[in-house]
Amino acid sequence: MKSVYRVCEDVYLIGSSEIFAVKDCCIYLLDLNELVLIDTGAGESFSTLIENIKGIGLNPELISTINTAISIMLGLLPLSLRSTIAR
Repeated sequence: MKSVYRVCEDVYLIGSSEIFAVKDCCIYLLDLNELVLIDTGAGESFSTLIENIKGIGLNPELISTINTAISIMLGLLPLSLRSTIAR
């Protein structure tokens, strides 16, 4: 497993098939005075994504925007479990 990759200032690759789940594509987090999640993965790596966000010193509860394609909406299901994020 690889770790989070800082693409450039305020842009992080927090998930991919090489970082965690084979079914995940590239999952990016942008820190633009608000957190923007680009893609959500296939849902199997939810807890790892949360830990990756915390690991770079950001709070996953501050994600304000999620940009995803309909084909990978399953990755959004765990986001409804807000209590999981806080732990």
